[in-house]
Amino acid sequence: MLDTKAIKLSVGGIRYETTVATLTSVEGSMLATMFSGRWPLPLTSDGCILIDRNGEAFAFVLTYLRGNNNGLLPTDRNMLDQLRDEAAYFNLPGLLTQIDAHDMNSRRVVLVYYSLIPYQPSVEYTFTVSQLRRERYSILAITIDHHYQLKQTARLLKLHLGSRVDDYQYSYTTFEDFGSQINIENGPFGPNFLLIKRGKMARNYIIQCALKTLEVYLKTGDFVVELSASLFEKELEQDFESFSEVNAGIEGGLNWITVHKTIDQQAIVEGILIPAVISVAQYFGLTKLALCAKAYQAHVQPNC
Repeated sequence: MLDTKAIKLSVGGIRYETTVATLTSVEGSMLATMFSGRWPLPLTSDGCILIDRNGEAFAFVLTYLRGNNNGLLPTDRNMLDQLRDEAAYFNLPGLLTQIDAHDMNSRRVVLVYYSLIPYQPSVEYTFTVSQLRRERYSILAITIDHHYQLKQTARLLKLHLGSRVDDYQYSYTTFEDFGSQINIENGPFGPNFLLIKRGKMARNYIIQCALKTLEVYLKTGDFVVELSASLFEKELEQDFESFSEVNAGIEGGLNWITVHKTIDQQAIVEGILIPAVISVAQYFGLTKLALCAKAYQAHVQPNC
């Protein structure tokens, strides 16, 4: 039998009145456990049950528990984020699903990367606003929140990495310096190897591999690196042929056979790709992603 007796709560200093039936309506939730009758609950001096959580957000939690399946969710970004924290804390997966479906989180965003190579087509990565906000206080999250406010009626938002060339509708010149700001190390080739920094083909390929790592991280929270040594070698060879005068200027000279022998999958990943991922993470203010990349570089299992 449902316990419909009224009880009084003090949540973060805000008073609420509800029933045990309401608070235990989601099986497996923390509230269902708290009010199962098996555990003593702290009381305030005037007899209210004390819950030391966000009092304002708890109003939306109660609305959900009272059976409002359509949800009455905040229209303010900060409050929606706070409600997400409370839904996660109280283990309310249905409420988390509603929050994810909110337009402020579910709106589609296309991240467009303009290649460093002239006339090569751009690469598009499609996300939701929520995915781009994986790290809530990152530059990427702040930027997409700003653009959402500017274009609330647009069904699709675009953020551009590199110089914008076309497709002006629903787009913004946001990260024009992206390509030039990403640091590409020489890795196993040594400090005198100028080709990767001055060439475009291999650099462009490494940046795209780093963006793939970014995409997987933002969508899933996992840290994954993907690189083909044969594709990297192909791109680097084109740079080598285009910059013969650069190669000749390197101390001791350099030929393609020497470069080819230096190419090793793991050495390229650890010495070139991972530093590029760290640089991308730092560019967007993604602190956790940068830490995961550094852990991988140190042969420690990344905990993203």
